[in-house]
Amino acid sequence: MTAVLAVGSRAGPGTGHSVVAGMRRTADRNAPAVTALQRLAADEDLTLPASELDVQSIADEIVPIVDLPAGGRPLRSHLDPGKKGSEVVPIVADRIRTEFYRRVGIEDLLSSTASI
Repeated sequence: MTAVLAVGSRAGPGTGHSVVAGMRRTADRNAPAVTALQRLAADEDLTLPASELDVQSIADEIVPIVDLPAGGRPLRSHLDPGKKGSEVVPIVADRIRTEFYRRVGIEDLLSSTASI
């Protein structure tokens, strides 16, 4: 199974947006879509480097979680195959939520495994 992650540096002239698209089976079934995406990137002057996703890394992330006892499993796990730093987002969100709950006096709603 082939999976490709395309990350664009611009989603339009001067906008500074990033585009993330995932696609599997790029060599056969989805080859026409890949060609069309490459044509669009060239026409719009977009940078769309492709990087292979290792589907085994997903299994490697899930197996240890499944092996944890009930009640000890995290609500979510983050896998960042592109190593873009996005794993920080849920950590920061948990911290902000925890601080907010404490500030408004509802910290009893926090789980015992809250980040802070």
